Amino acid sequence: MGQRRGPNARADMKVTLEDLYNGVIKDMSIQRNILCPKCRGTGSKDGKLRLCKFCNGKGQRLQNM
Repeated sequence: MGQRRGPNARADMKVTLEDLYNGVIKDMSIQRNILCPKCRGTGSKDGKLRLCKFCNGKGQRLQNM
């Protein structure tokens, strides 16, 4: 088995017919939740009852792609 996949991403973007005809390329930025690498999703620092300062005890953080 591989890594579990989440739902597909979807983004609405306004383009003109001229953009489609000319093959205009547009950039976009997506944020997604990833497991905190410091606490590995537990929300505690080193498995103890202290909050992880990297993710503030949430167990995940946002990453820009």
